[in-house]
Amino acid sequence: MACGQDVGLANAVSDALALVGLDGLATLSVPVQAAGDWAGRMGVNPKSTYETSAVLATHIESATVPLRLKDSGYDLGSMCGALNCDGSMRFAHLSGVFPLDSPLEPERDFKRRLYDFSSLPSGATERLVSKRFWARVGLMRGDRQDTRLEYARMYVARGFSSSDRGVFERWSEGCRPMPYRIFAPAYPIPTSFPHIVAPTAVSPPRRPYSAPTVGALASVHTGADTARLFGGYAALVEDVGRRKPEVLAAVGLEGDEVEELRDALWELRDGYAGGEDGGGDEELGEDEE
Repeated sequence: MACGQDVGLANAVSDALALVGLDGLATLSVPVQAAGDWAGRMGVNPKSTYETSAVLATHIESATVPLRLKDSGYDLGSMCGALNCDGSMRFAHLSGVFPLDSPLEPERDFKRRLYDFSSLPSGATERLVSKRFWARVGLMRGDRQDTRLEYARMYVARGFSSSDRGVFERWSEGCRPMPYRIFAPAYPIPTSFPHIVAPTAVSPPRRPYSAPTVGALASVHTGADTARLFGGYAALVEDVGRRKPEVLAAVGLEGDEVEELRDALWELRDGYAGGEDGGGDEELGEDEE
C-alpha cells in the first residue's frame, strides 16, 4: 500500500477514535464529512474553503435558528432532547437544501436536492478496506438494516411563502415519525458571501441597509443511517488491524486498545441499526411557529 493510502487510513482511524470519544462526552454530536464528498454536488469548489465554509455555515446557522427565536420554545437542551429523547441517540445528521426557490416542488426539493452532510459517502470506507473483508462482514450495499428508518427529525424552513409553507406541510405530514417543523425568516446573505447563489434565487432587501435574502431548508435528524457510519469505521479498524497494524501503532493504538475501539464501534452501529441484524464482530413532532 502506498504511503498516501497509509495516511488516509490513519486519518480515518483518528476520526473513529474521535467519534467514540464524543459518544461519551456530548449530549448530541453532528459529524460532517469532508467537503470533497459533497461540494461538487452542491455546485461549489471543494478546494475553496471560502465557498465550502459558507455552505456549511448557512446550514448550521439555519439548523440552530430555533435557539435564537423568541417564540420557538427551544433551548439547546430541549432541542437535543427532541432529537435524542431516550438519551441513546447521541449522533445526528445535518442536511439541507440551499438555495431554495419558489414555488417548491416536493419531489425535487425535499428528496433529490436534500443533501446529507453527515452520511458516509458511498464507497468511502470500501476504498480503504479489502473487498474480501467487506463481503465477509456484510456491510456493502446489501446490509440488512433499513437505513431509511428515522427516530426524530427537525426541519427549519426559511423564507417560505404561505403557499410554499402549505406545500411543505402537506408533504411532511406523510413522514413518520412526524417531524418537528419550524418556520423562520429567509437567510440573509452577508456582503462577504461568495458568489455561489444564482441571482434568480435572491430576494432584494426589504429595507434600506438590510441584506438580500434567500430561501433555505435545514434539517437535523437521528436515524438508522448512522449505523452505516459506525459500521464502516468498525470494519476499517478491524481490517487495518489485520493487514496494517503499523498504521494503528502510528495513531497510538496497540493490542487491547484496537479491540476496544473496534468493539465500541460495532456496539454503536448495532444501537442505531436497532440491534436487529447483529454486528460484524460475531463473524470475526409537533409544529412550531
